[in-house]
Amino acid sequence: MLAAFCYSGFRLGSPAGFVVGIGVPVVVIVFWGLFMAPRAARRIPWPALPLIALLIFLASAAALLAAGLPVLALLLALVSVGYTVLSFYLNRRSGPADSLRVPGWNGPTARR
Repeated sequence: MLAAFCYSGFRLGSPAGFVVGIGVPVVVIVFWGLFMAPRAARRIPWPALPLIALLIFLASAAALLAAGLPVLALLLALVSVGYTVLSFYLNRRSGPADSLRVPGWNGPTARR
């Protein structure tokens, strides 16, 4: 996903391409770390989490398509949609992922 954003950004041209090629992946990394990472203090709740991840991955597929790589864009889009459908199916079948706790870990805590 990050490589797709980098590649499509650098294909834009000299000054704008550098800013987009570095800036968009940095924004995605910061957003993912703050709101989507397993230990994020302000993690997005379950039903929205895989949908937002799907939107980000589909945006990276669109970036690949804009960069002239339609086969990779289609592959990334199909895998992203398949993963999201599978995660909803497994969540419905076995319960929310929050029930699968790691022994000895009680979730994110404040740093002292």
